[in-house]
Amino acid sequence: MNLDDFTQELTLQDGSKQTIHHLEFESKQKDQPTTILLNTKDLNNTGNGLYITTTGGDEFFYPVSLAEEPTKTITVTNDAGKNREVKVNTVIKVATPEDSSDPMQIVGDTYFLFYNNQGTISLATRNFAENTAGTALDTTNLVEYLQEDSTAEEPTTPAESEVDSDTYYDSILAAWQRQHDYIVSIEDDAVKQSVQTSHSAAIFEANRLQMEHPEDAAIINESLHKVLEGK
Repeated sequence: MNLDDFTQELTLQDGSKQTIHHLEFESKQKDQPTTILLNTKDLNNTGNGLYITTTGGDEFFYPVSLAEEPTKTITVTNDAGKNREVKVNTVIKVATPEDSSDPMQIVGDTYFLFYNNQGTISLATRNFAENTAGTALDTTNLVEYLQEDSTAEEPTTPAESEVDSDTYYDSILAAWQRQHDYIVSIEDDAVKQSVQTSHSAAIFEANRLQMEHPEDAAIINESLHKVLEGK
């Protein structure tokens, strides 16, 4: 697979151009995360990040690595419930977040990218409904996520000179604080260990900002480190 397909130039509403390095995939299948976004220029040690949004609106971030492996055959189920076999050689390996959390119990999973019959990219992931998280990945029972249409206009983004660095810091800190307060409110220790940490919530927000404002990546990264270091 050519990962250059993840690099796109979008025309914003003000007529300016913005380059992004991510694709969003979606599934309408029952009991699966609704969207999964793969960013190939992410703010983490692997340089790639997976953003998962569940049907309940929960958001989780995992660093991932991408690699080419010998071609193999997997079985995927599409939104119509039909199974088919596809050949794949581009793999996504889910790594452990920096704070060592694993709220979805998917660290170690291997997912797959492939070109579908429509000429767009599909993402094959664990079947979260039938092959539950925390169990061995079943490559004969995977869910196909289709590439979301990325040709639509994006909202106007403020120019770099109009964005105050404190805005990024405040946004990241607010994400950290919201998750911290939520964790504190949970009385069951077992439940506490299964939710996203405040550290991960801050990283998730920083990466979201970086995808929206790639020109300010250095400022956003600096703001993230200040939040994580308690400054």
